[in-house]
Amino acid sequence: MATIVVTTCVSAHHFSHNPAHPVLFLKEILHVNIETDMPKPSVLIVEPDGFLAGIYGRKFEAEGWNVNIAEDLDDAKKTLQKKKIAAVLFEPIISHHEAIDFVQGVRNDVKTSQMPLVVLSELSERREIERMRAAGASAYLIKGHFVPSEAVQKVKALLVSSKI
Repeated sequence: MATIVVTTCVSAHHFSHNPAHPVLFLKEILHVNIETDMPKPSVLIVEPDGFLAGIYGRKFEAEGWNVNIAEDLDDAKKTLQKKKIAAVLFEPIISHHEAIDFVQGVRNDVKTSQMPLVVLSELSERREIERMRAAGASAYLIKGHFVPSEAVQKVKALLVSSKI
């Protein structure tokens, strides 16, 4: 995460035209587009249903994220090795045992140990949720209970809290 420190002598009239938007003020002074000059976080969406992966991917892109999509956990592991990913949103595909192994593997890797891992599943059994959380999942979202924009907000909040 980059930090910008600006020290300047600015009179009060600079803020008078748009006092609620210091980002716009910085853009004017620095002559940069903060949104495009700052690196975008990358999310990995692991979802076997291409339609659902696309819906979630478009929501993340609309919020300024780079999106990577994997159809299964093997592809997800390869993507995590090759790319710098900030967070993972995944469907525990095939078996929860395999998903638990995936979560534990991510948590045991120094490079990804602090990364938010969010389970997005149709399964709502308390026992399954507790097993995934105990394995190291940051959150467990039940499909149908959360719309894609809420999932994006949850991942963003987890990413912020993991940086503190």
